[in-house]
Amino acid sequence: MVLGGLFTCVAQQVHINIEFTGDYKITHVHSKYKYEPEQLPLAKLNVKLHDLNAEEKRNLVFQLHVPKMDNNEQNVDMTSQQPMSLTQSSKEIQLFENQIIGNVIVMYIDSNTGRTITTEPVSFNLVRDLHPSDDLLHINHVLDIQRNRVGTTYALEQAMIEDDYRQSRAILKAQIDKIKASVSVQDPFCQKLIKDLEYHYPTERDYRSSQHNTYMSHTTERVICVLHVAIGKCKIIFSSILHETVSTMKAIHEEKCTALNGIPVIFRDILNYPDKKNMT
Repeated sequence: MVLGGLFTCVAQQVHINIEFTGDYKITHVHSKYKYEPEQLPLAKLNVKLHDLNAEEKRNLVFQLHVPKMDNNEQNVDMTSQQPMSLTQSSKEIQLFENQIIGNVIVMYIDSNTGRTITTEPVSFNLVRDLHPSDDLLHINHVLDIQRNRVGTTYALEQAMIEDDYRQSRAILKAQIDKIKASVSVQDPFCQKLIKDLEYHYPTERDYRSSQHNTYMSHTTERVICVLHVAIGKCKIIFSSILHETVSTMKAIHEEKCTALNGIPVIFRDILNYPDKKNMT
């Protein structure tokens, strides 16, 4: 089964403090970790992770609201197609190329020394790219795997709440179909997800006991975490180092999003499964 192993604890009471500036706000947290404040959207968030064991890496998947460019920024977009004038502000160009929109720090207790460790702030950089490269326009398999993991966690939660056994199994069957229709279906992790969800237990009691344990395991999932988002002509790159003595924590998601009719640009819903036939 897709379950975590037993390792030596190297970091306790792990907290991730995320802070964005301006109108950039976290609208959803798709990981099952506890966070404060609970009322979203917010520009500041404290996420509490479970104790970190040796050789473990974890995901933190959240959804970010990125405000639409105002007219001045759009003018930079259009004028950039023309030869650059001598009076054009270099700061305008830098704004278009690279903008710090927030930062993140990690705090934890080193289980070996008992000391509280606080990492240096790592910035979130927003890059508005006039001509995004082709690799940014492709479906990212890393994100799709996380989508399958998150979807499986929610499906297991709903299936365990459902009293009717057949309906409970139907919820898991629907999730299996979503994974099989995803672009990352051939990934070993996704194949294990399918195997876990498809397994037939001898009794309903065994089914609920085992799948509940599987659900609890996925709420503390330990895969490497990175954030890389392609939003129309923007991309956000984020990485955070937990500590040299602990496993490096990084995250990359990559997705395409657009702004339609003035609607603010956001991450595409993490639970929407891309159709393999419609990939760009």
